[in-house]
Amino acid sequence: MLVWKSQSGGVPVVPACLEGWEPRAGAQLVHRETGTGHVVGIGDPLVWTEPRKDAWQDVGDGWCVSLVPGTKFEPRLLARLQGWADVVEVLDMHRRTWVAPAIRKRGGGRAFRVAYGRNWLPSLSPEQTRAEEICAAALEAKDQDTPMAVACQWAAELLSMSHHVTPEALAALSLIDDTLAVEVLRLSASIEIEAANGL
Repeated sequence: MLVWKSQSGGVPVVPACLEGWEPRAGAQLVHRETGTGHVVGIGDPLVWTEPRKDAWQDVGDGWCVSLVPGTKFEPRLLARLQGWADVVEVLDMHRRTWVAPAIRKRGGGRAFRVAYGRNWLPSLSPEQTRAEEICAAALEAKDQDTPMAVACQWAAELLSMSHHVTPEALAALSLIDDTLAVEVLRLSASIEIEAANGL
């Protein structure tokens, strides 16, 4: 279970990335009052051990994040139901299943759905625009020695579009690895990436 804790205390709230999460089999939005503040997460409410005080990582906007010790982290419970993009399953190095948004078709062109504005031209949301920018940059960088830090940032942003989590939380908990970063970019952008040490 991935859990969040507000640094401000007070009325129980959820971080913006958890808004709109829908219950599914084996998981609920769980709230707990602890000695260090109110904690909220997605998972099995019967499986609960408070993270150690030193396990909490600051992720900005008044929130800290941690993993519940002794439980198996299941990324699929964080999957975001998106109407605009289909998703493809990807595995990380621990064989955990994530879902990546399908942004580009093989051979080029958009793989996601858009709304139409003036003159019936595509009217992309900021999230869709950023997804296209990431995939275009990854496609351009595929034959270059792109640092893994850049690939991880791109993958984290794409995963935050298909999961109820932020890039900051993914980084703070070291949830992005070589395998996951490369697979997310490969499948979201429909490109071939040969090395796990760079694009």
